[in-house]
Amino acid sequence: AAKEDEEDEKAQDLAKQICASVCAVITEALLGIPDEGTLNATLDKLGESGGALAAYAEPLRAAVTSVLRGEYGAVLGSEWASSLVAAADPAGDTTETANLPRPLASMRDRSLAYMAAPSDELACSLRALEVLLVGVGALNWFLQANYTGPETGECPPLPVFQDPGEALQSLAVDGELPHAGSTDVGLLAVARAVLATVADPTFPAWSSPIADQPIGEVEREEGQDARATGGGPVQSGGATKTSEYASRGVLDTRPERPRLKAPLKAIRASILVRGLGAAWSARAVVTHQRLLIAGDESSPTLWAEAEANFGAATAALAAQAAGVETGDRASRLASAAWLEFGLAKFHFTKGDLGKANFNTAKHLAGLVVEMTGALGKRTKFQQTSHAQMVLKASTGKAADQPAAEAPEAAPAPSLPHVEKQAEDSILLERMALDGEKGGSAKVDEVLGPLELGVLLALCLDVKNSNPVHGLTTEEMRPYVERVLMHHNNWTIYSTGLLQRAWLDFESYYSKDRATLQLQALVDQHASTLTLTQMSFDAVKNSAPARERLKFVHAVVYPPRWELKKDLASRYMELGVLVSASQLYEELELWDDALDCYARMGKKTEALSLVTAKLGGDYLDKPGAASPRMLCALGNLHAPPESTTHYEAAWTSSGRRFAKAARCLGREAVDLADACAAQAAKERSKLSEETNRPAEERTRDAAAEAAHLANSRRELERAEDLLGKALQLQPGHTSDWFVLGTVRMRLEKWQPALTAFSSVVAHMPDSGDAWGNVGAIHLRLKRPDLALAALAEGTKCSRESWRMWENRLLAALQVRPKPSAGDAILSASTLIDLHARGVGRGVDTPLLAAVTSAALAQEGLSTADTADAVAPPLKDESLEGDELRLSRPVGRRAGLLLDKVTATTKRATEPKTWEIFAIFNLALGRRRAAREARMKHVRLLQSQTGWEKRAESIQALADAAADLVAVHALPLHTDPKAPEPATPQPPPPPPAGSSSAEGSVSKENQQQLSVVAMLLRGCVKKSEAYGGAGSSGDGARLKLKGALTDAEALLAKASPP
Repeated sequence: AAKEDEEDEKAQDLAKQICASVCAVITEALLGIPDEGTLNATLDKLGESGGALAAYAEPLRAAVTSVLRGEYGAVLGSEWASSLVAAADPAGDTTETANLPRPLASMRDRSLAYMAAPSDELACSLRALEVLLVGVGALNWFLQANYTGPETGECPPLPVFQDPGEALQSLAVDGELPHAGSTDVGLLAVARAVLATVADPTFPAWSSPIADQPIGEVEREEGQDARATGGGPVQSGGATKTSEYASRGVLDTRPERPRLKAPLKAIRASILVRGLGAAWSARAVVTHQRLLIAGDESSPTLWAEAEANFGAATAALAAQAAGVETGDRASRLASAAWLEFGLAKFHFTKGDLGKANFNTAKHLAGLVVEMTGALGKRTKFQQTSHAQMVLKASTGKAADQPAAEAPEAAPAPSLPHVEKQAEDSILLERMALDGEKGGSAKVDEVLGPLELGVLLALCLDVKNSNPVHGLTTEEMRPYVERVLMHHNNWTIYSTGLLQRAWLDFESYYSKDRATLQLQALVDQHASTLTLTQMSFDAVKNSAPARERLKFVHAVVYPPRWELKKDLASRYMELGVLVSASQLYEELELWDDALDCYARMGKKTEALSLVTAKLGGDYLDKPGAASPRMLCALGNLHAPPESTTHYEAAWTSSGRRFAKAARCLGREAVDLADACAAQAAKERSKLSEETNRPAEERTRDAAAEAAHLANSRRELERAEDLLGKALQLQPGHTSDWFVLGTVRMRLEKWQPALTAFSSVVAHMPDSGDAWGNVGAIHLRLKRPDLALAALAEGTKCSRESWRMWENRLLAALQVRPKPSAGDAILSASTLIDLHARGVGRGVDTPLLAAVTSAALAQEGLSTADTADAVAPPLKDESLEGDELRLSRPVGRRAGLLLDKVTATTKRATEPKTWEIFAIFNLALGRRRAAREARMKHVRLLQSQTGWEKRAESIQALADAAADLVAVHALPLHTDPKAPEPATPQPPPPPPAGSSSAEGSVSKENQQQLSVVAMLLRGCVKKSEAYGGAGSSGDGARLKLKGALTDAEALLAKASPP
C-alpha cells in the first residue's frame, strides 16, 4: 500500500509538472512569443501521460493552434463554446450571480460549472485553459473587426443575448454606454465575462460599480497595511491592489465591492492559469474602456479591475523572470506586461503615471535608449547641415525572432501602404545625416517588435509630459523615425505610420502626405478597391489577422471609427468637405456632416439629410434632434429661423450647450449692429436736411432714440448669453473677445477689462485684445498701464494705426513726465503707415505734444527769449556727435520732424514749421530755427486773401515778430572750426557796438536783409486794405513794429 501511494504521488507530481509546462508554453504562445514546436511536444507529453488528463491534449492543441493562426471562428464554433453562449435560462440564475445582468450571469455560471466539473484539480486547471481560449478567441475576433481588420465574416450567433441592444447594455458601466459604431460587440461581452471568471472567479463584475470617492490624506496607524511604493502589487485579502495611491502618500479609502461566490474547485482551478488569465482579462478591460463614449473621463470601476488584473499578471510574470538575464524569454514576457500596464494608464487618463512602467519594460527588455544629435539635412535644396535630433536604441544582442506559426512555409505578409513625399515637395523622404553610411552600427541595429513597442510608448510619454508645442513634435519625431527603420510587424509599423502622419500634419509642407497616409490606414480595414488599394492582389496579399493582432495590445492604435473620424476632421481642416461629409455620414455623425454642408453652402442637401433622419417636424419633437444638430441647422438659416433653431438647442440641452448660447449671443450682437446702423442713418438725415418741418425732425429724432434703445437692449442680451456660454466653456477665447467688445459698447469698462484680460491670458499674441486692454485703461485714466498693454499689442499688430495712435496718446499722458521715447516711436510709425496709405498720420497738435515731451525729458524750455533758450550748438547736424551724445531724445525728435517735413503733407501747414522752429531753438539749432521761422512766415503770407482777414494778419504779425526775435539771437562763430585745445578769450567787439551786436555775422546781415524785404511787402499789402477803424489795425501795427525791429537789427549789423 505504501508503494502504491508513492507511485500515485509520483504520478500526481508528474501530472502537475506536465500541466504547469502546458500552462507556461500556452502563456508564452498567447502573449506574443509562440513556439509551436515546444507547444506540440508538451501537448504530446500530456497526451501520452495516460489517465483522464490525456483527453485534454487534442482539444487544447486545436484551440491554441486556431488562436495562433487567427481562425477564431473555429474556437468559437466548438461544442463547449456553443453551449457557453446558448440562450440564458431565466430559472438558472443562482443567488451568487443574481446582481449581474442575465447574459453575464449565465456565462459566468456556465464557465464556473465547466471548470469545477472534474474531480481532479489538474483537470479543472486544463478546463480553465479551455475556457480562457474561448475568451481569447472572442476578444481577438472583436479586435479584428474593430481595430486591425481585415474584414471578418459573419459574427457567430450569440443566443445568450436576446438582441444587439442587450449586448450593448451589458457592457454599460458607471452610466456610460459603448460606442454605437462598434461591430460584433457581443463578442467583447463574451470575452469580458469568460476572462474575468478565469482571472478571479470571486472578483465583482463591472455591473457592480465602485464608489468614485475622493482619495483623502489618511495617516497610517501601526500595523496598518502600507502599500508598496515600488510599483509592484500587494496581496491583500485575496485581492490584488497596486501602489498608485501609496505613491501619492495616501491610502485607498474607497469601499470594497462585495466579492462573488464560486465553487472552491473553480477557484483552485484558476490558480495555475491566474497570471495568463489576469493578463488577458486586463487586455479585455482596456478594450472595454476604449469602447466607452465617456470622452476624457475614465471608468473608476474598470480601472479598479484593470489594476487588480495587471497587478496579478505582472507579479506572476515577474516571478518567472526573477534571476534571469534581461532580454530572456521570461524577461521579455514581463516586459510586455509592464508595457501594457503603462499603456492602460494612458487609456484610463492617468496622466504620465505610466512613465515608470515604460522604464521597467525598457529595463526588462534590455533596451538602451539615448537621444543625441547629429548634423544633417531635411530639405532637397539645403546646402548647410544643421543639428538634428537622433535616437540611438540597441539591446546589445539580436532580438529573439518568433518561430513560424504554421508547419508550412507562408509568404511574408505585406505591410501597410506607405505614402511617399510628393515629387514637388521640398522635403526629403528621410532625414539625411552627414556620414550616415559610416555611422555606428548600433544606430541601425534591428530591433524586435517588443523593443519597437517600447520606443513608441516612450514617444507617447514625451507627448504626455510636455505641452502641445513645436519642440515637443521635434522630440517625438526621432522615436517614430527609429521605429519606421524596421518592417518586421504589421501593427508596430502601422502605429509608426499613424504617429508620423499626426506629426506631419503639423507642418505646412507635409499635410498632404499625412492626410493620404491616414486614408491608406483607413483603407486597409476594408477588402474593397480604394485609392491606396488599387488591385485585388493588394487586398489578397494584405497581412492576415494573426499578424495584425500579435502586438495590438503593445501599442496605442485607434479603432476604425476613431481613425475615420480623425481622417474626416483632417479633410475638413484642409477644406476637402465632400469627402469629410461622406465619412461623417458613414459614421452616422450627423452633426459633423451638417457642419460640412453648412460650410459648403449646401442648404438643400443638409435639410434633406435632416428630414430623412428626423422627419420634417423635428422641432416639434423634443429630443428628436441633438443640440449640436439644431445649431448646425441654425447656421444654414437666416434670422428669425436661425434664432428658432438656436433657442430650441439651448432649451433641449437644459441650458447646458454652450454653442447654442454663443450663437444666440452673436446674433444679438449682429442685431444690435443693425439697430445702431439705423440710428446713424436717422442722425445723418437730421444733420443734412435742416430745412424740413419740425414734426418730421421730431419723428426722426424719436426713431433714432428707439433704434439706440433697441441696440442697447440687444447688447445687454448678448452680454447675458455670452456670459452663460463662458460659464460652460471658459476656455473659448473668441467668446471672451466678443463679450469684451459688447461691454465696451455698453461702457462697462471694468467688466470689459476682465474679458479682454482672459483673452490675452489664453492668447498672448492677440494684438487686438491687447489694444482693447490699453484703450480701456486710457478710459479709466491709467495711462501707464495702457502704455504697457499697447506696447504688447503693437508687437503683435504692427499695422494697426489705431493701436499706435492710442499708444502715442498713452505715452503723452504718463505722469510725472510723458514717455517721450514711446511717443516718438509711435509718431514715427504712424507717419510710415500713412505714407503707405494706412491711417491718418500725425496732426500738428499731436506733433507739438511729442516735441514738448521730448524737450521736457531733455530738461529744455520751449520759450524763445534770449535768457531761456539753449546756447547755440557748434554742430547742428542731427548725425553729429554733439546731439547724439548730449541730447539723444532731442535728436530722435529732430529726426521725426525731418520725416514729417520730408514725407507728409504737413510740410505745407504753417503750424508745422512753427513747431519745428520752437523745437530747434530750444535745442540750440538756431540756423534751423531761423529757416523754420522764415518758412512759417512765407506760408502764412502765401495764403490767398490773408490781408483781408484780421485773424490772418494777426497770425502773420506774430510769426514776423518771432522771426525777428530769432534773428536777434547770436549764432555760433564758426560751427565747422575744431574745438581749440586751450580756452581762448573772446575777440573784442567792434568800435561803437556791444558784444551782442558784434556777434551778428555777415550771414546774419544777409538773412536780415531778406527778412526786412519780406516784411516790407507784407506791411504794404496789409495797409492797402486797411483804414481808420478797420478790423486788424492792432495786428497791422504789430507787423510794422516787426519790420522796424528788423530794420534796426540790419542797421546795427551794417558796416559803418
